[in-house]
Amino acid sequence: MSPQQRPLIVIVEDDRSLAASLHQQLADAGFATQTFHKGATALKFIEEHHVHLVLLDPTLPDLDGLTVLERIRKSGAPAAVIFLASVQTPSAIVKALEAGADHFLEKPLRMTDLEEVVRRLLAGLQP
Repeated sequence: MSPQQRPLIVIVEDDRSLAASLHQQLADAGFATQTFHKGATALKFIEEHHVHLVLLDPTLPDLDGLTVLERIRKSGAPAAVIFLASVQTPSAIVKALEAGADHFLEKPLRMTDLEEVVRRLLAGLQP
C-alpha cells in the first residue's frame, strides 16, 4: 500500500445508525469506507475490489456473519476481518476466530479501541 493510498474498509452492519457513525469516524481518521447492510452485497463488493479490512456484524438480515466470513476466506480476499458483536461470549469469540476472524470487538464500540485495532491490523497487511 503506497503512502498516498487510503486503506479501504468495508463496513457490514445492519444497524444504519451505527454504520453511519462508523463510516464518519473512520473517514475522519483517514480511511476510505464502503458500507453495506446485507452480507450478500458486501461479499460481491469484496470479491470485486481490493479491500484491506472488513468490519462485520454477526447478525445480518440475509446471511449470518460467520457465513460471510467463511465466504470471504474461501474467496481468497486478503482483507483482515474484525467481528463486531453485541455479546462477547467465549464460544462466540472462538467460533469467529476459528472461522478466520482476525479480531473480535464488543458493541458498543469505543472508537479509540476500534481505530487502534484497525491500524494494527492494517500495519500487518503491509508488505
